[in-house]
Amino acid sequence: PGPTEGAERPRSPRRGGAAVPSILSGVGLALSLPPWGFWILAFPAAGLLWWRLTACEPLAPRSLPVDEALGCIVSDIVVATEPVPPFVNSSKDGYALRAVDTRALDSSRGPVRLEVVGSIMAGTRFDAVIGPGQAARIMTGAPIPTGADAVCMLEDSRVEADGGIVVIEHPLAEGESVRQPGEDVAIGDVVATAGTVLTPGHLGVLANQGVVTVAVHPRPRVGVLSTGDELASGPGPLAPGKIRDANRHTLLALVRREGWDWVDLGIVGDDE
Repeated sequence: PGPTEGAERPRSPRRGGAAVPSILSGVGLALSLPPWGFWILAFPAAGLLWWRLTACEPLAPRSLPVDEALGCIVSDIVVATEPVPPFVNSSKDGYALRAVDTRALDSSRGPVRLEVVGSIMAGTRFDAVIGPGQAARIMTGAPIPTGADAVCMLEDSRVEADGGIVVIEHPLAEGESVRQPGEDVAIGDVVATAGTVLTPGHLGVLANQGVVTVAVHPRPRVGVLSTGDELASGPGPLAPGKIRDANRHTLLALVRREGWDWVDLGIVGDDE
């Protein structure tokens, strides 16, 4: 055998072998960094922006009229002080009646005929008491009259005697089509938490609680300017070496889209 036969041949270095410690070192470095440090390493532009923004303190809270607070951020919890709905009312157009008067309904006895003793519109008061064999025409949102405990939908009823009699063909349960106070919002319910971005829906809920002003962090006021002697604005032919200023208008539109207050600071020429 030759001088090298039987001897172990030297192994060539494995590809990437030297990179493994380097990768592990990089992972260890990333794990040892604070959150903003990791983001700066992974996504330099976004990381730097995130780092700068986290150093910004929220603007001091102030009270704004509800109608001017769209898009603002609530600075303190808002709790309901009134029930919604505020009184027992009808959830349907129909007839307010006593459920017990419909319980005996079956195929042998036929429908029940009730005397219509009045009409109740939303926003009105009805002082009469609904007694046995009686009903009252009622609109959605109108208060349930004393003595009644259910509402028959208009579509499930028919009238006779020029509206003086209502015919009910199906039995009703107590509380059917009736809304109780606080069913939507109860006293003590949280209607807006700190940090909530106020939407049109939030503003409607606040108005429904009688809230006139709300404590919020005000909108940032952002000024945008463009710099450079090469920039031009407006129509007309461009002078040699000039370009139109488009970035300022784009940035102002982005600021407006976020609902912030904006200031157009125009174009500023170079001074060096």
